[in-house]
Amino acid sequence: MTAEAKIRALIADDEPLARENLRIRLLPVPDFTVIAECANGHETLAGISQHRPDVVFLDIQMPDLSGFEVIERLPLEIVPVIVFVTAYDRYALDAFRVHALDYLLKPFDDERFGEALKACRERIQESRGPTEKGEALYRVSELSAFGGSPGELPGTSAPRAQVEVPAPFHPDRLVIKARGRVFFLRTVSIDWVEADGDYARLHCGDRSFLLRRTMNEMESRLDPRVFIRVSRSAIVHLDRIRDLAPSGRGEYHVRLLTGAQVKLTRGYRARLESLLGDRL
Repeated sequence: MTAEAKIRALIADDEPLARENLRIRLLPVPDFTVIAECANGHETLAGISQHRPDVVFLDIQMPDLSGFEVIERLPLEIVPVIVFVTAYDRYALDAFRVHALDYLLKPFDDERFGEALKACRERIQESRGPTEKGEALYRVSELSAFGGSPGELPGTSAPRAQVEVPAPFHPDRLVIKARGRVFFLRTVSIDWVEADGDYARLHCGDRSFLLRRTMNEMESRLDPRVFIRVSRSAIVHLDRIRDLAPSGRGEYHVRLLTGAQVKLTRGYRARLESLLGDRL
């Protein structure tokens, strides 16, 4: 692999042993290279500006500037992929709000670190080959950075000839706390969601996670073009549906590719028909 193709990583942590731990873990990874290490917030700001890394493994509690303050002070155009590395789980929601890719909770094992590297590869591959959608999102962010409104060009008061109203925002990740770990779960990995008391249980292949959210909250957070609610207690990923089996009285059993089976009740049948563009 050429040096240009490698993922360039910067490590920022005030603890020397923590920096060494990350450096040692990254050393045998062939497609990653460590280009700089920083011990405080101001060093991190300077290091990102100078080296322009693809990804930063960023501690949250550092001398002079926190990891969040570092991100806030970076110009939008040079913000790299951020993986927070911290001993505290209480910052997970804040990390999500600043669009961090992942949240490594110390101490983490090789499997968890490997998951973070995989997510970095996917995100950086997307950024190196931007899609039309990605370019459109960047243009919206760029406009916001200039303080403009959707109807104005940056730095002017002239209205745009055409204004594209952005679609409602549906996050592509959810913050999950499970077995002493905090991580971001990509919504595309969810097969279906079921109500479980005061929680929502997210089924992802052979794993499941409990999230303290109501089904109405989950429905509002998931992209309605991808997820469809089929009953008061179930939401399914459309691409995971294998087939529908009539069960009488206008209801169906929704059979998923994983083998799971959930009921499509009459009250939610019209939603699925509208999305499919056909009657059942």
